[in-house]
Amino acid sequence: VAEGLAGFKEVELSDLALEPDPENYLRAFSVVLLAETDLSPAQEQFFRNYVAGGGNLIAMRPDSDLADLFGLTYLGVRPEELLHFFAIDTAQEPGGGLPSVSLQYHGQADNYALNEAVSLADLWSSIDVPSTNPAVTLHSYGSGRAVAFAFDLAKSVVLMRQGNPAWQNSEGDGLPGYRPADTFFRLTGETWVAPERMRIPQADEKQRFLANLILYLSSRPIPRMWYLPDGKKALLINTGDGEDLGGADFELILNDAASYGGRLTLYLRESGIANTTSAEEAAWRAVGHETGPHVYGGGPDTWDALVPAYEQIISNLWAKFGHGGRTARSHTIDWCGWVDMAKIEADNGTELDCNYYHYLPFLQGQGDNADGYFTGSGLPQRLCDEAGHLLSVYQVLTEWPDEWFDDKGYTAAQAVQVVKDMFVAAQAGNYSAFVINVHPVRYNNIGGDITHAWANEVWAYAQNNGIPIWTAERLLDFVKARNIARFENIQWTNATLSFGFSTSVSGQNLTIMLPRWIGSNALKSATFAGNPVGFSLQAIKGREYGLFTTQAATGHVVAVYGSETTPPGISGLRVENVTDTTAAIVWDTDAPANSRVDYGLNALDLDFHRSTSAFVTSHKVELSGLHPNSTYYFQVTSADPGGNTVRSGVLSFTTASSSWVQTTVADFRSGAIDGLVISEDEDGELRLPPAFHDDFSGDSLSAQWVSTNWSGGTYAPKIADGIMTVSNAGGGAYVYSAEPFYPGTTLRGRVRFSRSGSTPVPYLYFGLAGASDLTPWALIGTGYAGDQIYTSVYHFRSGDPVASPLGDLFGEWHEVKFVWESDRIEFWMDDVLRRIESVHIPRPLHLSFSSSVGTATNASVAVDWVRVENYSTSLVLSDDFSQPNVSATNWVPLMGSWSVSDNAYYHGPAGFSYHPAILSTAFPVLSNFNFQTRAMSTSPVGFFGLTWGFQDDSPGFYMAQWYPGTGLQVYRLDNWFSNFTLVGSAPAAPVPVPNQWFTLRLEARNGLYRLYVDGVLLLTVTDATYPVGRVGLMGYGGTANFYDDVLVEMLPPAAPREGVYTSTVLDAGRKAAWQSLSWIGNTPPDTAIAFETRSGNVPVPDASWSEWQPFEARIPSPESRYLQVRARLISANVAQLSPVLEQFQVNFSLAREMPQLSLSPVPSADPNRFVLRWPASAGGLVLFSTTNLQPPVVWTPVPPTAPDVDGYYEHVFSTTNPAEFFRLGTP
Repeated sequence: VAEGLAGFKEVELSDLALEPDPENYLRAFSVVLLAETDLSPAQEQFFRNYVAGGGNLIAMRPDSDLADLFGLTYLGVRPEELLHFFAIDTAQEPGGGLPSVSLQYHGQADNYALNEAVSLADLWSSIDVPSTNPAVTLHSYGSGRAVAFAFDLAKSVVLMRQGNPAWQNSEGDGLPGYRPADTFFRLTGETWVAPERMRIPQADEKQRFLANLILYLSSRPIPRMWYLPDGKKALLINTGDGEDLGGADFELILNDAASYGGRLTLYLRESGIANTTSAEEAAWRAVGHETGPHVYGGGPDTWDALVPAYEQIISNLWAKFGHGGRTARSHTIDWCGWVDMAKIEADNGTELDCNYYHYLPFLQGQGDNADGYFTGSGLPQRLCDEAGHLLSVYQVLTEWPDEWFDDKGYTAAQAVQVVKDMFVAAQAGNYSAFVINVHPVRYNNIGGDITHAWANEVWAYAQNNGIPIWTAERLLDFVKARNIARFENIQWTNATLSFGFSTSVSGQNLTIMLPRWIGSNALKSATFAGNPVGFSLQAIKGREYGLFTTQAATGHVVAVYGSETTPPGISGLRVENVTDTTAAIVWDTDAPANSRVDYGLNALDLDFHRSTSAFVTSHKVELSGLHPNSTYYFQVTSADPGGNTVRSGVLSFTTASSSWVQTTVADFRSGAIDGLVISEDEDGELRLPPAFHDDFSGDSLSAQWVSTNWSGGTYAPKIADGIMTVSNAGGGAYVYSAEPFYPGTTLRGRVRFSRSGSTPVPYLYFGLAGASDLTPWALIGTGYAGDQIYTSVYHFRSGDPVASPLGDLFGEWHEVKFVWESDRIEFWMDDVLRRIESVHIPRPLHLSFSSSVGTATNASVAVDWVRVENYSTSLVLSDDFSQPNVSATNWVPLMGSWSVSDNAYYHGPAGFSYHPAILSTAFPVLSNFNFQTRAMSTSPVGFFGLTWGFQDDSPGFYMAQWYPGTGLQVYRLDNWFSNFTLVGSAPAAPVPVPNQWFTLRLEARNGLYRLYVDGVLLLTVTDATYPVGRVGLMGYGGTANFYDDVLVEMLPPAAPREGVYTSTVLDAGRKAAWQSLSWIGNTPPDTAIAFETRSGNVPVPDASWSEWQPFEARIPSPESRYLQVRARLISANVAQLSPVLEQFQVNFSLAREMPQLSLSPVPSADPNRFVLRWPASAGGLVLFSTTNLQPPVVWTPVPPTAPDVDGYYEHVFSTTNPAEFFRLGTP
């Protein structure tokens, strides 16, 4: 029914046995489907006879005793897991047009080996790894054909749509209350649906595969019913949960929806029913809107609570409005049992349920995979109980609740894009009736959240793209009429298909699908009830149909077929994914057709080919076994089911050179490193050692860390599998680096914040903080609120902590980066700059991790690796003048009087003086330093600045002054204040504002001085007269000047650093010409990466190898079988930045050698079986066979086995087969 195969009958095996001739009874049907069941020996033989006599059988997880019927060898039951996968062979006709990626199945499966059967789909060991066991097979047995599913497809579809029955009535999604979604996820992280497949309606695609199989096996044409009204591929079901609103509260949303040609289903709570008059509700219904129940059980999600609550709300609907609730959605998505709530609905006349609801915290952070089909379906289908009985209630997934998008931090534009993307995918094959939930209480709050703007954009998109906006009841009426429709007396005679059509009620836009092709005959014309009908030709999942729509309840269909000579058209022919030995030929046709590629090294002799039988419109043929660095010529051919053929011209492509790539952690670890570290960024990088690094590869914290709990006791974080986890067990804890860091630091790490459910977990943090109590700080974490992830900055005089929300980012790994400069902190997450805070923190901070001090359980912060880089300064002074007495070891007043006032060093107008007052450091600094302070003047003619270069035995120094009349000026004073030389000025510098703090910063680099005001470079001066000395603050005698947050850093001279990486030995398999070396990485200023190579013909380098030679344009090493690469990473960067090597690639061409081909008998009882063997080292050579040496000879590639332990390929053949000729060579 779901696939529109409306001409079927169901029969129990026990009833079949009562037929006078059971086997003949089955022969009246084109295909027989056998459900999973144990068979008696007599029943097993019955099905053997049925197939041998010409029957077509599809069996779900058949009795293992029937393995011979299906051409299989039974190996046993496959271990059951939560996430099983299989993949359809889309190159064969039944799989054409279906997804080529692995799909999930649920329930038990059997392991088989092929024994003359052909695999149509294979079981996979994981989402990415195929297994050697088939999932669906086809076998010719006698005059018939038998298809076996290794798992029960029907059970798999139900389980995928309805969740895990073992998880019913238990908490799984982390939200208070039980709902259907709890059967799809667990708090432990276990899932019933793979997020990577959320965008595919997997249950629907599995059913379409079965439909294709039935049509493929049938010797007679089978018409179908289309899924949605009027041939549409997408439908919008418009709903809104009324919550506590009623009556006039709904007018805005109802009128707005109607303005787009849509209608709305309102789900009302008891208060909504009470506050809506019968006249209002009748007026809504009169124009096509609807109301239904929005039951609330009062809290307990139990049968005992929900039965009376549901009966009461239905009774109230009848009493107030004269109708019950044909469709429903519960308040807080109340549910009980696996489908017990649906049984309550059925007992009260409800026929469509919207409670499978996409509000899934587990999926937050999954990117594009956070939205889609968590039930695997976009179409309504009846629910099923644990005993396998169908209920009278249809399940439909609510894909788009407004609260999911808004609560999870989507903008209106992002939420609209999700909807548009799914609409587009539906038009392309994910046919769906999408349910939207627009809460009127949110919709009426215009500008309060995204709902109003989002809903209007979605409605407008639907209207503009011809997507109907329907109510839930209207969908129900359509689905019931479609699913009860039947085709009777299907006849195929004289190239004419005829059948009777009937359904329960007229007025529905039901679409009938006629096969475009029956054998070599194409659909030419059709009539319905004697009247001609037009039809549209459409490719649907690898098959082509003629579609027409009717509103009649009955009618006779006659479709006339005839010859068709127009071939399909080819477009978009291209070559993709070309490597040294493979390429993909891709093209499109305007009608379903098969695929063939003829290819070779000579444009006039395309004597090799690859083909697929599936009829598709998007074609892709993979070529393998190609020779590196060679030009291939090819031609594509496509034929429709009628044999009409189209060919392209002859085109060409050139394969890449052979290559060897080193890019992962494992790759780099296979070599040798000296003075380098391997970091896990981008899955592997080489760099010089950073200032601080830890990948937690041991089993306990190293000495570079300090750990404690919040009560001051000892604490040991968990370290396992290279992950350090700080949990809130025992009241919370924190871990920090023993070494402090200062501005100029970049911190990187990979971190995961975790919690159970939605309980707030305050103070989960990762970042930079003080050692004793985490103050001050610059952190990413949960903040005080604990409800989501924030950036947070706090300094003693910055007032309250500044927190900015990032969203609900729990449970997933994130790469974070902090860039701490003297005037700001940048927060990066997953390569996106999330926040910049303009703040000056002069105190040293430690790398820190903190776990929650709340009451929530299982809260933690986990760290995979952490690195501090770009830190090379040595802090010599950091002073915020928070103490009343300033240390004499730090400061010396050279001129004037100074004192501490309001946590700032203060120079006051104690008498007018033409000479500035100077407060100097008590120690000298070197020629490379940073000197920074905040400053403020109370006078509009304030005169203040910085000094540097003081020597105890010399009167010379520099003075930078900032004065309103002259701007920013730098003087060299050679004899205190009696000899001034202006060495630089910025007269256009901004005028200081009285009583307003600003930041002055001086960066000195060997006689080059840069002066900044509030982070803006205003002046650069070059003068190396006094490069070394003390630095100081300066204030004019007639003004009140304040200085605060002084920071002095010294930069040691950049000592060149070098590290060496020596690769493992590359084995090309045979003699190779070494060509080029390319690499990916980063070289900051004054850094470099240099490569050298050497080669030889023995696997371990010895005296016979060439010497190391530097690589420039081409690899200089001589031709050989083996090569080794050496990379030198060098840095003289003043900030101690390192070059980074992410990947390098060696390109080479293999010399062609004639391999030895051997022939020997197979050690077995069969004297006619022989084995051909050839060395795997003969790269680029392929074994081909043909049975005809008369021109034109067509050579077909022979798939080899995997290389054996001796490094040989093998091909076994029998001399009893027709004569075969073999060729080993290049394609």
